[in-house]
Amino acid sequence: MELSDKNLFLQSEHFLLRPVKPTDADDLLRCYSDRDAVALMNADNCSSRFLLQTPEEMTDCIRFWLRDGKENGYVRLAILDQRDGRAVGSCELFPRERLGPLEQVGLLRLDLMAAYETEEVLTELFGLFHRSFYDPLQYLMFKTPAAASLRRELLRIWGYASIRNRRMLPFDGYWFRAARTLTLPYGCGGIACVLCGIEDCPGCRMEEDGSCGCQ
Repeated sequence: MELSDKNLFLQSEHFLLRPVKPTDADDLLRCYSDRDAVALMNADNCSSRFLLQTPEEMTDCIRFWLRDGKENGYVRLAILDQRDGRAVGSCELFPRERLGPLEQVGLLRLDLMAAYETEEVLTELFGLFHRSFYDPLQYLMFKTPAAASLRRELLRIWGYASIRNRRMLPFDGYWFRAARTLTLPYGCGGIACVLCGIEDCPGCRMEEDGSCGCQ
């Protein structure tokens, strides 16, 4: 699965996303040296926990993203605030061919300066992700660590489903969203019952509001 060129430069009302560059190091260090921001990042299967202290460490991290992304087929984009053109964080899209019964799944990571961790900013960025990343993907996967209460609340509103089946994914805090969720909200069983993993479940009983009747 390859990302098309149109995915590499994205724009919303207040933000511009483009491939990360080593020259972004000074700006991005404001994000990756902040323990509050790092606490919300997804470092599963990564080579570091992202808490960086110097411009040199940040530059080395960016160069790793560029090199490793080319080898493994993912893209890391800098998120620029259009008011001053400075990078306030980054996002990553890592397409994968299959996860369990699902095909064309993309892992989405989002790292932001703590000052930008607001409902308004997250809503704008995820709106951009949803408009841009479902071609050629069918599903987006996103992790919310325990500290990310606002992100979890918004994921439910945006139609993401919490994954609790450890046979599918051996990590906590992951959510899925299908492309068709843009017009059809549903709860944990709406994507595929195999993702739910509730023991002794009698079968999915969706409520009128789209929530799961099994809870």
